[in-house]
Amino acid sequence: FQAVRPALADADPAVQRSAIRVLSAWPDSAPLEDLFALAHSPGETTVRTLAMQGAVSLLEKCHDLQEDAKVRILEREFGRAESRETETMLISTLGKLSTPGALQLAESRLGRWWQGVGRACILYPAGRHPRLFFRRPRAWNAQRNRRC
Repeated sequence: FQAVRPALADADPAVQRSAIRVLSAWPDSAPLEDLFALAHSPGETTVRTLAMQGAVSLLEKCHDLQEDAKVRILEREFGRAESRETETMLISTLGKLSTPGALQLAESRLGRWWQGVGRACILYPAGRHPRLFFRRPRAWNAQRNRRC
């Protein structure tokens, strides 16, 4: 990780993009904070977007973090989110976590985010943690002659 880390601060965006791709596939959560920091730093939009995508992808895949720690990271990133696309990525990741904290955070964020887009549904499987999933509004499916 330490060998690739300096490439994130390189002046060449191509070098930065390559470093982001490498760190996004890292086997543990070590580069996570660096990717989130790059996503919120001033600079080229493409690099920032790729860094956010890489950080979210790494957060989903890393097994060395407990789900409660992931929820805390997502909550922090919701406060720093600069666009609806970023919030969409974070909501998507949040839906893959199965802790009560994830559910509470989703309920608190969906009120503002979900207006006019669709419905969020909470599935309570027997003996398991609740899961969050999304459904399209019926108007979208009516265009295809299908219903939710």
